[in-house]
Amino acid sequence: MLYKEFPISNGIKIPYWLRGGLITVTYIAVILFIKRICDFEWCFADIFLPVVYKPILILDFFLSDSQILFLGENIIITILIIWFIIGIILGILYGKIRK
Repeated sequence: MLYKEFPISNGIKIPYWLRGGLITVTYIAVILFIKRICDFEWCFADIFLPVVYKPILILDFFLSDSQILFLGENIIITILIIWFIIGIILGILYGKIRK
């Protein structure tokens, strides 16, 4: 058994909140990347785009228009940060349910 002789992991576990944050950011980044490289009129990523941009609409509800316009070119980074926070919250909730 190769696995018994050379263990892949040394027993360190990644916390659920970090797992949730990384999974959501990776998911959103892949969707935005697929949309960017898609040359067709309709792309597979189009199905997920309303969900990806939903946090911006929620931010627009709570903030004034000038603050949303301030995001400007950093909108992709803002979306990734918002989804990272959502992933952290989901990871914490999953960890509480799991224990």
